[in-house]
Amino acid sequence: MGRPRRVESRPARRGGVLPRRPAGYFVGLLSVVPVACISAVAYSDTFGFLGHYIVKPEHRGRGLGTKIWEGALEHLDDRNVGPDGVAARQADYEKYGFRFVYGNLHYAGTFAIPDKLSGNIVDLKNVKTSKIVEYDSRMFPAERSDFISRWVSQH
Repeated sequence: MGRPRRVESRPARRGGVLPRRPAGYFVGLLSVVPVACISAVAYSDTFGFLGHYIVKPEHRGRGLGTKIWEGALEHLDDRNVGPDGVAARQADYEKYGFRFVYGNLHYAGTFAIPDKLSGNIVDLKNVKTSKIVEYDSRMFPAERSDFISRWVSQH
């Protein structure tokens, strides 16, 4: 498969969340066929995020995912990295020095929107972006006002 190749990605629609050419998104090719992907986004000089790590099932167990994984880690260099991974693969992450700190729950489904919302819920459009950025800075280890501005503008 060779070295992971950086993908020049474009947002799905104008005004999307991603910048026009986001760094840190990789696709592993076997010949010219995409068989793996991963994101390794450097938010700052000291922090990066690793996630969206997928290898097509028919290509697993052949070391192809390991190559793209190692290329992604090389891209993040010596940053503190926050990975988002599948619980069943935690042992694999530990092989690379990661340790489990906390878990995430992912929910999916549909719900009915009530006629009247709680007074504690406000429309995102009515909140100053600077307030959201300030709040986010207390939770996230890197500055990401550009990301937040793009996120808010799409809703």
